[in-house]
Amino acid sequence: MSASTTAAAPLRAYSYPGLDKPTFLAELQMHADQDCIVQGQYWKNGRGCAVGCSLHSVQRRLGLASIAYNDHSQFETYLGIPRILAWLEDRIFEGLALAEARLWPMRFAEAVQPGADLSGVWNQFAPWLLREIVLPTLGDKHPKQRKAIIAVAKGYETNWATLTPRKASQQATAAAAYAAAAAAAYAAAAARLGIHERAVECLRAMLAVR
Repeated sequence: MSASTTAAAPLRAYSYPGLDKPTFLAELQMHADQDCIVQGQYWKNGRGCAVGCSLHSVQRRLGLASIAYNDHSQFETYLGIPRILAWLEDRIFEGLALAEARLWPMRFAEAVQPGADLSGVWNQFAPWLLREIVLPTLGDKHPKQRKAIIAVAKGYETNWATLTPRKASQQATAAAAYAAAAAAAYAAAAARLGIHERAVECLRAMLAVR
């Protein structure tokens, strides 16, 4: 089998050499103790958001000359956490009250188990978001939109298993684009509906897989 057709190995949380879970948590705690965790910026003048502080922790611990503090894909490289979950951590962080936001990076990181494959977490969270948050905003109106939302939620839950391979591939590609857009759109919906605290507990429970 050629390298081009070999399936990529799944990401494994906290598996990067020199960056295990206790080490990463200790770095995040240092940021919290020094009042470095703030909303509204990735990393500037020694302070940053959940993602910025997480990536600054990576940089410090590994001795990297530089790192892109706004690059959510770095969570995959160094922490074994899918970038869509980094986006969710980011959006939830920005929507929480400041006191809760300062605790969120640690709470997020603590929920993740070493060696866990978190690739299925978004497929759990997306249906919850669609059914519990989006659908109720429609009420009994917009039947076509409701049907589409329910279908997408079902698709995530079944990993598009009812589709032909070709259509499944097309749908998965579309779903990946939707995931990125949904994470960004989450902030606006959550701010309006006040669901950040619910999302925190839901996501933490889903992260605690082994």
